[in-house]
Amino acid sequence: MEQAKKSELAQNGLEQKYARFVTAMVDASTLTSACRKCNISDDTGRRWLRLPEVKAALDALSSEVFNQDIGRLKRVAGMAIDTLIAALSDEEPNPARIRAASILLEKSLEMGKIQELEKRLVELEAHVKGK
Repeated sequence: MEQAKKSELAQNGLEQKYARFVTAMVDASTLTSACRKCNISDDTGRRWLRLPEVKAALDALSSEVFNQDIGRLKRVAGMAIDTLIAALSDEEPNPARIRAASILLEKSLEMGKIQELEKRLVELEAHVKGK
């Protein structure tokens, strides 16, 4: 993913060093680890995060990754339901599988609610701007 995303960001006019940083930020768990991956200081990373083009690219890429994750959750929701249904008839159901399926289904439902709220918010913002 990383190389393709950097290339796409660069094609959209973002300097390569910023594209690498944006990709590292999405993949990393902390600013420090993203900066380390890019061989820059934390101060430089913080400064780059204030640049409008870096902020916009980071927001766009984070949103894309989030939407991909929602898609993955939707795809496994059916498997989670099947697992829970099968557990109803199992003589010795696997507690770990049941718990994992329950969590996946719960998170999938939560993400669906978040998506719906996000959609409604966008519609409301468009309505307010239209007035």
